[in-house]
Amino acid sequence: LPMYAWCGIWTSIYLAVLASFNASGLIRYCTRFTEDVFNALLAFNFVAEGASPLWRGLQPALATGRKSADALLALNAALGTSVACRAFAGAPRSRVFSAKARALLADFGPAAVVVSAS
Repeated sequence: LPMYAWCGIWTSIYLAVLASFNASGLIRYCTRFTEDVFNALLAFNFVAEGASPLWRGLQPALATGRKSADALLALNAALGTSVACRAFAGAPRSRVFSAKARALLADFGPAAVVVSAS
């Protein structure tokens, strides 16, 4: 309990100092950069979490030199899902359907691909 009290006191002093110097006006210099860095961190985390089971499945097959059908099937399913999601997300740039149909494909296509591949 004393640790929480000291954290609260430290935070209140820190915020009071920042408020007295109008430090909130400095946010206009770092908002876009901070948002981009945070989005890159999230994207890297999603890619790393998605690739780690694939890598763990491929490691035994690569270590022994034998072909593992399960590992290759998982890799093909992941790559196929990724390619299909990117194709549906890029639908607004094509000329195949009407603008409304392309927007509908771009909005709901990736989710439909993930559900159908699961």
